[in-house]
Amino acid sequence: NKIYTATIKLISKNQKALAQIAKALSDEEINIVSGRFETRVDNTTEIFFTIEIDSSEHLYSTLDKLTKLKPVIEAIRTTGGTTKIQ
Repeated sequence: NKIYTATIKLISKNQKALAQIAKALSDEEINIVSGRFETRVDNTTEIFFTIEIDSSEHLYSTLDKLTKLKPVIEAIRTTGGTTKIQ
């Protein structure tokens, strides 16, 4: 299987969301390559992850599952596309 990297952006409520998000990614067998987090003045957190995926279908089904988590307000793929790494 080929592996691709993609960057996703999440906006979440500051309610221990990171643990739930990381578990959801792990449940989908997605590796987190890197991450960046910023707490905003409106008590939400902006999260960027670079992740490894095996297809665009895998990415979009995972984003759909992330948006269903209670603390997640938004989960999107950022622009820039994917990069094949294997």
